[in-house]
Amino acid sequence: MSSWSMPALAEVGRVLGCDEWVEKAFHSERCGLKVLLEKGFPRHEATGRPDGFWFEHAPFYACFYVLTAITPLVRAGEAAGIMTDELREHYASALMLRGEAQEDMQDYEAAAASYKAFLELYPNLPNASEGVYENARNRYQITQSEMDDSEDDTFTVTGKDGEEIVLTIERKREVRSPRAGKETRLADGASVRAKITLKADGRVEDIEILSSKPNEKYGESFENGVKHWRFIPPKGVSGTDVPPFEYGMIFYVTRRNSAERREMLARETRPVR
Repeated sequence: MSSWSMPALAEVGRVLGCDEWVEKAFHSERCGLKVLLEKGFPRHEATGRPDGFWFEHAPFYACFYVLTAITPLVRAGEAAGIMTDELREHYASALMLRGEAQEDMQDYEAAAASYKAFLELYPNLPNASEGVYENARNRYQITQSEMDDSEDDTFTVTGKDGEEIVLTIERKREVRSPRAGKETRLADGASVRAKITLKADGRVEDIEILSSKPNEKYGESFENGVKHWRFIPPKGVSGTDVPPFEYGMIFYVTRRNSAERREMLARETRPVR
């Protein structure tokens, strides 16, 4: 019950401007936010870091019952300026765990909201690695893509004079994930960024791989597929009038059937807003 009563006290205190209530909800020795986060979300035995699970180590209970309850308490703590980096780390771990659980349930809108909340919290997590951020960012982009069942058939680039040019994408060949083997593993959230130069008819003249993570095999797969595509310019515009532009792709394993099915995001990677 304290998972609900303390957040209720904090939320009312925040709305009414009663800092004393917020302080009580936060610092109560028996069931304040500090106790709920530190003891409710214990640390992993191997890493010593919060693992995002509640006492019972039941992910759905932790993600949907407890985390929903204490979120208003976290918000009130931030507003009162009494959150600490350590408590934010506990809360952030639970947000990531909830996002993954929501993906498993194919509730991509909710998963995207969880990942976005983590990304907004990341600047206040001094101990979080860049790899953690990249994972959350990739999962956010993937869930955004899952909400859109259709492929993007158009792509907008900036012309030489600053004008917008809408290119129609004609995918002649599928971009396949690299074969998994001893030297190449299937990396969930692998990404490629490239600069593409077009011929007059929109066919690809040149592809310059700008980045390929975690290894060059993904860039090779990207190039082998995209070099057969066409980016058709509007009527009256030649492909040679289009300046070289950047285009990106994310490769990922679908969480709903990761053991049997591999999918990827074959479209422009979407910025995190």
